[in-house]
Amino acid sequence: MFHVPKTLHPTHVTPRQSEILDLIAAGLADKEIAERLGLSYGTVRTQLSRFFAANGIRGRAGAVALWVRAKPTDSQRPIV
Repeated sequence: MFHVPKTLHPTHVTPRQSEILDLIAAGLADKEIAERLGLSYGTVRTQLSRFFAANGIRGRAGAVALWVRAKPTDSQRPIV
């Protein structure tokens, strides 16, 4: 079993990470996300790794569980 924090720290999510997490939650694989966003596969993986580290998550399933449960609405997202 994996640990998923109960809350998402909004300052620990970049706009790019939120795009990636939305696409993961929609069922896309990392290579599909890279293609859709015009990024390299490595960039997608790096963004995910940084999100995991910043939020105390160990893997993709935990990231999606947290994101679906706690993602900010558009009005709550910081403007960067």
